[in-house]
Amino acid sequence: MKDHYALGSRKVIEESRVADKATHFEKLHEAEDMLMADAACIPVAYYNDFWLQSPSLKGTWHSPYGYWYLQYGYIEE
Repeated sequence: MKDHYALGSRKVIEESRVADKATHFEKLHEAEDMLMADAACIPVAYYNDFWLQSPSLKGTWHSPYGYWYLQYGYIEE
């Protein structure tokens, strides 16, 4: 059944490549409905974590889970 939806959604996406905007968006919505019916989740966003750090700050680290570890931090002069 999964292959049916995957192949069908690809076909509908190919059919959406037309100049007419109404047809284009209608086909894309049809493909979206097919994917949503079959997919457990579809990621739409992810988070970035930006920071500035002085080169003299040592001993700190940032985990992949988003936690900052500052307890061993020190300033190197």
